[in-house]
Formats: sequence, C-alpha cells, structure tokens
Amino acid sequence: MDLRHRFPGMDPWLEDRVLWPGVHDALVVHLAETLTSALAPRYVARPGRRMVLEIPDRQAVPDVAVLEHKRGAAAASEFAADPSMTLVFDALEVDETYVEILTLRPARKVVAIIELLSHANKRSGTDSRQKYLRKQQEVLATEAHLVEIDLLRAGEPTVAIPGNHLASLPAHDYRVVVRRATARDRAEVYPIPLRHRLPRFPVPLLHPDPDAVVDLQGLLVRVYEAGAYALECGYARPADPPLSREDAAWAQTRIRGGGRKGRR
Repeated sequence: MDLRHRFPGMDPWLEDRVLWPGVHDALVVHLAETLTSALAPRYVARPGRRMVLEIPDRQAVPDVAVLEHKRGAAAASEFAADPSMTLVFDALEVDETYVEILTLRPARKVVAIIELLSHANKRSGTDSRQKYLRKQQEVLATEAHLVEIDLLRAGEPTVAIPGNHLASLPAHDYRVVVRRATARDRAEVYPIPLRHRLPRFPVPLLHPDPDAVVDLQGLLVRVYEAGAYALECGYARPADPPLSREDAAWAQTRIRGGGRKGRR
C-alpha cells in the first residue's frame, strides 16, 4: 500500500479523535528534535507536560453501577466470582504535551512556548480548555514568546486572538499564531485553507538572535509516513468533522491519486 502523504497540506482524516493524540505527540517530539538540532548549543527544545482531566466523547454513564448476576449452574459453582461493584469513570487523567525552548547559558530560561491544540483544548467546559486558557494568559504575562498551532476544524476558537479579530481573517480551516513577547499588541497569523500547504512559520528567540523557522508541512509529512497513518485513516468513511461537498470531492481525488502530485 502507498504510505505517502496524500494532501498538499493537512490531512483532515488525521483530525479523528482516536488518531489525533498520537499524531499530536509525534509532532511535538519531532518539533522538539528539529529545533534542538538547529539551535544547540545556545538553546534546546524540550517537550513539556501538564496533567488534565479529559471526558471521553461518548454517552454519559453512571459514576457507580452495581452489576447483578443471575444465579445459574455456573454461578453457583465454587469457582464463580462473587458479584462486584463496578466504578465507571467519566473523566480520565491525561498528559498534554507542548514544546519549550530554553536557554542553556548563562541560565536556564524559557524563551518560547509552542502549543499544538487538542480536541479537549477546544471543547467548552472542559478541564483541559480551562487549564489551557489559564496557561495561555500566564505565558502572555511573561517575557516568553507564544506560538499556537491549530490543526483541528472542530471546537471553539482557542488561539490568543480576540474573536472579532479572528472573524476578520480570510476564510480558513487551520491556523498558526505567533505572539512575540516584544510586541504583545499584535499577532502574526497564518490562516490556512484546507487545500493549501501548511506554512513555514517563525519561532522567536532572544534578541539579537534571528528567528528559528519551522516547516510545519515537512513535520506533518514526516509524522504521517513514519507512523504509517495511511493504514489507519479510514478514507472509506467521511472525515470528521465532515467536509463540504466540494472539499470532499477534492479530497477523494487526492486519496485516489495518492502521493504528492500537484502539491502546492
């Protein structure tokens, strides 16, 4: 089977709630490795973690359920297990990963935070979203730069841009936002339509060092192909969230064609 990445930009089937956590963590690891290779020995990039409670996307179930068993011949046997009380947890503790860029000399200092959004970050009322927004504001109140990568069409807008400014951007499906510590009154925004290549975006460092440049498309292709995601994407079913009729037809031509022909 052809395992090559099929789209000029983001593959919308990777947004699947089952697949995305693995894609997310692989992107974080590869991003940290790529930046460290480019920036050492002045800086290093390391994956960071925060613990959040995540509620699975499924029908609500009781917090506690008592299982009743019928007493058949097997149940009456001395080898049968006794009835138990089963605890069903709605919320799971999960790690969310991001990238920190740090100086090594003269002192270890956080220079930039790169966040890759998750479904829970964009879902109203979740512990993950609340903690993410709190961390976002904490970073903006420091001397660290903030970069946010949103490759998910579902959910509430979460990047550090006021809603009225976000609405003024051209129509797009994904976005990268760069908030420099030296210019908090502005944001560098990359609005990304589905059919376009993911951008090369800057990661600010300390003055007078030049920005590092990240090839987001190259990272995504590397993760997709190294992880053989072509085997798991389930292209026979519609993307979730659904694409428009026009985009769905375009996507099927990309899937049937395979590979990178015509990449912009």
